[in-house]
Amino acid sequence: MYCYEEDEYIKAMVLLEEVLTMNPLSYFPYNLLGEIYVRKENWQSAKDVLIDSIGIYSTKTAYNNLAVAYYHLGNLELASQHFLMASEKSDHAMYSHVKCLIELGNLHEAIIKIGDFSEDEDDFIGAIDVADLYVEVGRYQEAVNWFEKGWNIYWKQPNWVSRYVYSLLQLNDSTSAH
Repeated sequence: MYCYEEDEYIKAMVLLEEVLTMNPLSYFPYNLLGEIYVRKENWQSAKDVLIDSIGIYSTKTAYNNLAVAYYHLGNLELASQHFLMASEKSDHAMYSHVKCLIELGNLHEAIIKIGDFSEDEDDFIGAIDVADLYVEVGRYQEAVNWFEKGWNIYWKQPNWVSRYVYSLLQLNDSTSAH
């Protein structure tokens, strides 16, 4: 209630920390405390409690939150692995997994994973996000194709429109870029 209904994370955190001193057999208090630590950007504590949570019972939410903690702790390899364990075919966790692969320099694997994103999936992150991944790996034609798919759907924001224009310029299409 404190966490989800009243946004009283500190109160929830204090109660959950007390609960964990009793070594509960349920994963839930560990999972919830890990989520709160992630929200509070307490990465090391989040990692520690989420490892305990997963040791009791693994959930995609715990894997995703653990991946976020690993990412912010600078362990891209473990972040990538845990985002993959949390992911569906075309969701945000898969996007994050691919971003980690790119940052790790695993471009070949990243390109394969990007190609698997599908608009037909219920959890599809969106055309602009897929386009952005293609920009990151230097596949500008594929990026332009996805930017065009999202052009009439997305709010025009400088962060992605500029990357669209950049991709067009990389393809020597200055007319479309202008």
